[in-house]
Amino acid sequence: MHKALDNAVKWNILSRNVCDAVTPPRIPRKEKNVLTKQQAHTLLEEVRAHRLEALLTLAITTGMREGELLALHWQDINFEDHSLQVKRAVSYFKEYGYVESEPKTAKSRRTIKLPVFVVDILTRHRTQQEEQRREVRSAWTDKGLLFTNAQGYYFSSSTLRCWNGTATLKRMDFASICWSRAWTSLPMKF
Repeated sequence: MHKALDNAVKWNILSRNVCDAVTPPRIPRKEKNVLTKQQAHTLLEEVRAHRLEALLTLAITTGMREGELLALHWQDINFEDHSLQVKRAVSYFKEYGYVESEPKTAKSRRTIKLPVFVVDILTRHRTQQEEQRREVRSAWTDKGLLFTNAQGYYFSSSTLRCWNGTATLKRMDFASICWSRAWTSLPMKF
């Protein structure tokens, strides 16, 4: 509406844009529902040895966005240095499928130090993924992804939204878990 009235002023149809005199209403921000220290511990216990353990642990300990997590490649993990690099994000578009792109902001390209217990979980996850790869053999699509579906392709974010496998997750959405970034208060030996 504002743009249309601006054009009308430019074309001398109107003398002024009445939208300039309007103050838009403030949209109240919703308070983010984040995990407490105890909920973070409980969630990590609930998903121990589950196929989502590594993904949820990284979400809690790093605060990475969903698209950043799902775009992680094994080459982004430095096991010796206990770090990972955020270089990309992935989104799903009905018309195009999965599309990798730059992270949301320039500051989103970053290196994140990982606690030892997270590196241990990632090491176990890699072993489990290699076993899964051997089981499906030629059906595996090798994209080098950290988190995959059963055939090695991108892990669907809709799976995260639909999965209610724990009591803690039934009360939280995935973004809330990422916002929690509770690792600073978690013991480094989990």
